[in-house]
Amino acid sequence: SDGFYLSDMSDFIIEGNKVNVPDYGIYISDGNEGGTATTNSSIVNNMVISSGDNAGYLVDVENTNIFHNTFFGESGFYMDNHVAVDIRNNIFASNSTYAFQSGDALLAADTWNYNLYYVGGTQNTFRVNNVTYADLAAVQTALPTYNVNSVEGDPIFYSASDLHVLGTLANGVGDNTVGIANDIDGEARPYAGTTTV
Repeated sequence: SDGFYLSDMSDFIIEGNKVNVPDYGIYISDGNEGGTATTNSSIVNNMVISSGDNAGYLVDVENTNIFHNTFFGESGFYMDNHVAVDIRNNIFASNSTYAFQSGDALLAADTWNYNLYYVGGTQNTFRVNNVTYADLAAVQTALPTYNVNSVEGDPIFYSASDLHVLGTLANGVGDNTVGIANDIDGEARPYAGTTTV
């Protein structure tokens, strides 16, 4: 079963959810697509696990902020046919396939930065516009305007079913300007002066 399976909507907010499912964690098709959004939609402060599919799957999504989420699945996150997405302060992780995929090219109107990426084993970390990239360094070289401040490595989750982070890699590497005042547990951001992704 899926966590969220949504289509043909605009001006949406998906916030503060803990999702643990075997299929799609958050699936969105036609979000703000083809119309005029009055404001950017938001996917914020979610912890999403899929044991057998994409934790995040967005197709035909426009004008959407994706901030402070953890996506852990097979793969962590997939998007295609997008316009003006802002992807910051997230953790994208997978044990055996891509952490992050985009079926099409990133656009000048997209922001893709200040994220943490992790893949267990030897799988490539990224696939963008049908090109695979082994790791963060490779995608930074090929697409130098994105992920300038992102990091790669094991975030060390509390457990396979609890995506709270025990490791320190995510600490202090986020972007304070996204305007999210509290985390999923209601604790103030930024903690200790700098934002954790």
